[in-house]
Amino acid sequence: MPHPFPLFSLPYIPLKQVLDSFGPHGIIILSLCSQRSKNVAVSYRGQSKDVQLKLKCCNGFHLCHDYTNLVDVENVLDLDDIVLPTVPIGKFRAVQYQMDGDCLVTYWYNELTGLTEIGNYAKEIFNRNIDEVSIEGEDMDNYTLEDFLGLPM
Repeated sequence: MPHPFPLFSLPYIPLKQVLDSFGPHGIIILSLCSQRSKNVAVSYRGQSKDVQLKLKCCNGFHLCHDYTNLVDVENVLDLDDIVLPTVPIGKFRAVQYQMDGDCLVTYWYNELTGLTEIGNYAKEIFNRNIDEVSIEGEDMDNYTLEDFLGLPM
């Protein structure tokens, strides 16, 4: 019986070539599709996973690679009663999201919790530690150092 997601029907070498062309954005998005796609993303070894992960807290909360946002973390209250599709991320089962170009925008009740979960999820998917955490900007003045101590490193 053919697999419902035809990408997984490819032999390993062509699948690796397809995943090589996805880039880090595509690897994260693929990993959120199902448990099997997450397992494929975690076990994949290739150029799309050659990343330097950075968590940035500056005019918003972001998971970045090479100055490009992979995932943005926004406050769910910014949605103004708009209902978006949901996806499980980490221990959270219904994180609302939408795409903004290549960037996955996720909505959380607490942005620091969201950034922590996104950071931990990226560490799992890319099999890498977070290379840099940057906290700056006036909008961060409402937070204390203790608020940031839970961020993954």
